[in-house]
Amino acid sequence: STQIQGILKGLYDSFAADLEKDNAEEGEKQKAFEELMETKEQEHETLTATLRQNEEDRAMKVKLLADRKTERDDTEKQLEADEKFFASTKEGCKQKAEDWSLRSSLRTEELMGINKALEILRDPENAQVFNSAATTLVQLSAVRSRGGAVRAASKAYSALTSVATRYGSLRLGRIAAQVKLGGHFDKVMSAIDEMIAELRKEEQSDIEHRDRCENGADKNKNDIE
Repeated sequence: STQIQGILKGLYDSFAADLEKDNAEEGEKQKAFEELMETKEQEHETLTATLRQNEEDRAMKVKLLADRKTERDDTEKQLEADEKFFASTKEGCKQKAEDWSLRSSLRTEELMGINKALEILRDPENAQVFNSAATTLVQLSAVRSRGGAVRAASKAYSALTSVATRYGSLRLGRIAAQVKLGGHFDKVMSAIDEMIAELRKEEQSDIEHRDRCENGADKNKNDIE
């Protein structure tokens, strides 16, 4: 029986040692498994966060692309509108430049007509008649004995009418009518001075308008570029 007990004890000790060894190995394996699971969970969390970030980045890029496309479309529309406006402004300025050139030419001709009228009115013979004691052409034409005055007035009227017709000047026509109706020499000359001042004012206004138009066209061109 002692021998059997020894055998059983040996078996027990062997089993106990194997169990302890197995438990130790199992514990190490369990620990390794837990560490592996923890690592994998961290990797999973990292990959999930990366995926989420990539999805957010992609969504942002899609939105940015859509915004850029909308912005490009709006810019193209604005550019087209600006180009049409510039073309229209350019054509309008071109027409205004032609109109200004025509008005400038007509104004120059009218001033030439006025200078011619001044030559007529300042003719020594006419000036002497107009500055005579009888101060109005009505009085001059009413007195038949002053045939020279009547002839001078008629000559001045005919000459002024001719100049007004030649240069197409309604204003000179009105001055000629004043001479015919007996306008005083000083009043006729004053009317001519006023007409010259009016023409100069119109000229300056046209120049300023032309400059504003040209500056506006240049600005629109620069804005488009």
